[in-house]
Amino acid sequence: MDWRVALWVPVGLATARFGHRPGRRATLRAAISIATAATLGRATNSIDARGSRGWTSLGLGAGAPSRPAIATAAAFTAATAIEAPRLTAPIGVLAVVTAASSARSTRPGRAEIIGATVLGVVASVATLRIWPRTQHTDVVPASAPATTTDRVSTTGGGLSIVVNSSAGDPAHDEIIAKIESELPDVTVVRVDDVALLEEELTRVARASEAIGAIGGDGTVGATAAAALAADIPLAVFPGGTLNHFARDARVDTVADAIRAVQNRRLVSVDTGLADGRTFVNTTSLGSYSTLVELREQYEKTLGKWPAVVIALLQILIDGTPFTLSINGERRRIWMIFIGNCSYEPAGFAPSARHRLDDGLFDVRIVDADHPFARIRLIAALLTGRLARSAVYSRVLVDRIDIEVDDAAPLLAADGEVFPAGARSFAITKNPQPLRLFVAAESE
Repeated sequence: MDWRVALWVPVGLATARFGHRPGRRATLRAAISIATAATLGRATNSIDARGSRGWTSLGLGAGAPSRPAIATAAAFTAATAIEAPRLTAPIGVLAVVTAASSARSTRPGRAEIIGATVLGVVASVATLRIWPRTQHTDVVPASAPATTTDRVSTTGGGLSIVVNSSAGDPAHDEIIAKIESELPDVTVVRVDDVALLEEELTRVARASEAIGAIGGDGTVGATAAAALAADIPLAVFPGGTLNHFARDARVDTVADAIRAVQNRRLVSVDTGLADGRTFVNTTSLGSYSTLVELREQYEKTLGKWPAVVIALLQILIDGTPFTLSINGERRRIWMIFIGNCSYEPAGFAPSARHRLDDGLFDVRIVDADHPFARIRLIAALLTGRLARSAVYSRVLVDRIDIEVDDAAPLLAADGEVFPAGARSFAITKNPQPLRLFVAAESE
């Protein structure tokens, strides 16, 4: 392999490691783009081998030795521009250097350079068809202006952070060390027995002016419930694999969370109640609970949308639809997703929220009543047309009443599975807003 192509492997790993979530998405999109460009290149080589010289004159045929390096550089740069604009300049400089080096050694024609560049860029842009870009903003995710609190000091006094030590995550020790160096008056409470976590959260919340959570969305949801019960603010320190709530709250890093506490800036956000259980991100039942479990197995390495595709295909092949009543309407469905506030994009890979206080639930349903529903759903998924498919629907509502035919179902809230208390239950907004520390400035 040409070193100019192989170079993008460590570049991609570094981008994913240090570019946070945008960097990981850029690297994954670049990998898909480069694979697509390579496939197109092999196809044009095959055509050229059969005597179609037109492809070579465009720089897309077998006689284009510099094409892989130039196309790879163009694809990686375009993917970075889509997902991580702040990294585009350094990646672009590296792309120009590698492309120029390839051009000097192989002396391609102008058409070959243009053709290879177009191939890489088009391959990258084409990924948007099936994997939409997540629009992210640094604006505070609430409509009301942020307020400040004097109940917590700029050095962390009054804030208690509960850590689930039974998880044994070494990253948590690093996070705690960083927090204690920046917020020396913070109180850290370690819980060694996960069975005592909720009890300890309740105890600590009652004795504190604010409570913090280190961990993923399940931990955040449990801590949010304790904060609401004690009527104190919540500080979120991203320490899980995915950190969806922290990301949507614009607290992307531990440094962001520390700055939020130091600035003592609060906004009021929504939480949901699924049969009385607090959730901050999503709740679901039926096959979607399985989808969440499968998606999380693949998401860290593949990214969210590809992980959703693989998980959904697996469920459609192996699973069976079920029947329930939703707000009085009887439906036979494959799965249902219920998000706390409106999610984007519109397809079945909801990824981000621009606001956390819109008072709505985002309900996505994959219907099983349409003829050939399974085949139509798979076709829509693979062609990127799921959001416009007849088997898929989305509504925004402020309350959901659900009734199932059989025994009380299992529900999933923020990835934690639990049994509903009865066959009929409601999903509502918590009437009390959650006060949340945020780092971003308001518009």
